[in-house]
Amino acid sequence: MSGSFRDITSAAQNPTLLDPTEVTALQTIAAKLKIDFWNFNLDPCNDLFSVDSRYSNITCSCSIDVEYCHVTIIYVNEKNLAGDVPEELGEFKSLTRIDFNRNNFNGTIPLSLASLPNLTVLKFVGNRFTGPIPDVIGAISTLQQLELESNLFNGSVPGFLGNLSSLTKLVLSSNKFTGDLPESLGTLTNLTDFRIDGNAISGRIPSFIANWKKMIRLDMQGTSLQGPFPTGFSSLTNLEQLRVTDINIGGTFPQWDKLKSFKYLILRNCELSGTLPAFIGSMTGLRRIDLSFNNFIGSIPNWENIGNLDILYLTDNMLNGTIPSWLFNKNPIAYVL
Repeated sequence: MSGSFRDITSAAQNPTLLDPTEVTALQTIAAKLKIDFWNFNLDPCNDLFSVDSRYSNITCSCSIDVEYCHVTIIYVNEKNLAGDVPEELGEFKSLTRIDFNRNNFNGTIPLSLASLPNLTVLKFVGNRFTGPIPDVIGAISTLQQLELESNLFNGSVPGFLGNLSSLTKLVLSSNKFTGDLPESLGTLTNLTDFRIDGNAISGRIPSFIANWKKMIRLDMQGTSLQGPFPTGFSSLTNLEQLRVTDINIGGTFPQWDKLKSFKYLILRNCELSGTLPAFIGSMTGLRRIDLSFNNFIGSIPNWENIGNLDILYLTDNMLNGTIPSWLFNKNPIAYVL
């Protein structure tokens, strides 16, 4: 049983429901970060502990031991917190999730995070971290989701991320990474979501992407990567969302006739040429197609079987012929041809 004051059973006899060590750690964190929206007149496991639960909350579990409850989730979003991430986070041995999104952290990420045996989700989206991704991240072997989007991290994407074998989601978008993606990422065979857009990473689109058989979402917009897509890409049959823009893929549209799971297919400004493939019409789950700003020629094929298509962008190609009648049978649909 987890989460709130009203759920507590075995800890109900204790005047303080949360482990006192963890209460002290929260008080220290509040002092360091100048947090004034936690009410320490209440037990931190109380639903009312945080004055504004939309942006800050503590979740507890009271089933871990018979004496005290323990913090399992800490999130503090959009509260302008700055400086170092507090090392006292290492006191919460039952912690599974840390969300510190859209603050102004710009200091260090503490080594104590590597001592958390149950940490699976770490989110530092929209802060001001600089320099390389710190080594401590590679030591949190339990991580399943790592989101570092919209910071100022730079240097190469570190190879030690390949040691995080449980990762299902890795979001590194909108930083200042450069260089090639490390081959070690190919070992992350549990990945379902990888985003690297808005970085200056270079080199060929890596062949190890073909190892990501569980991939559902792949974003590589606005990088310095070069095509073509590796041959094994066609084996990513679970892929639902592909966003690749503003890079030189070149050549004709890839032979992806076996990829039937697409919902979002975005290959904008990728130097693609030749005719639009008819097999896109067999991707019947598509909701958005954006193939604009390429060099496609010829007419628009019959894609009438795409029953849920909401948006079709084909502008700035060299297409000819009439607008196909099947487009008018889809309502609503936004299209730019």
